[in-house]
Amino acid sequence: VTTIKTCAFIKCAAIESVTIPSSVTSIGAEAFLDCTSLTSITIPDSVTTIGYNAFKDCTALEQISGRFTTIGDYAFSGCTALEGFIISPKTTAIGEKAFYDNAALFYVIIPEGVESIGNSAFNYCDSLTVVEFPTSLKKIGDNAFDGCYLDYVGWAEGLEEIGANAFARLAIRDVRLPSTVKTIGEAAFKNGTITNLYIGNAIESIGPEAFANNFLDRVEIRVNR
Repeated sequence: VTTIKTCAFIKCAAIESVTIPSSVTSIGAEAFLDCTSLTSITIPDSVTTIGYNAFKDCTALEQISGRFTTIGDYAFSGCTALEGFIISPKTTAIGEKAFYDNAALFYVIIPEGVESIGNSAFNYCDSLTVVEFPTSLKKIGDNAFDGCYLDYVGWAEGLEEIGANAFARLAIRDVRLPSTVKTIGEAAFKNGTITNLYIGNAIESIGPEAFANNFLDRVEIRVNR
């Protein structure tokens, strides 16, 4: 077996655990969608791709291990029991809504190698309060961390694009963006608690309402002269 095909185990509500053999290289779209009793899954290093909706709405899923290169759109969305996730150093992209609405998720480790975080990837992960970014990260998509109420962000040089509403409702007072940031999207930091803001000299565009409804008393935008 080299591939677990699309919808292979969809809505198999009695499955509690899965161990995937090392011969498998990809898990297809909706392969384990809505397996509501699934609590743990072991994914071997041979698996490089997790497809669209692969584990969506596996509401009992608590443990996942694996070293895949791509996390597909909605791959772990709605896994409401999942408390933590360590993303593999092999991963380069986190798909759209990959962890959307995972209310119990309180930690995620994003390693060097990840280059992009998709739209709404961690949207409404209510328990997520801390995140650190690697220097490899170039783009954070729209709504990526909206609704997370982050009180610590470890920024890293290398980031170039911050999408619309990406950090709306950010619970941080002092924001020092990497000097490499070129674009800040519409309402990217709207409705937060920012009082001090520092933007580097690579900035090219700041979108409408990017920092609206914060508590800013100091803004510094460095420019090349």
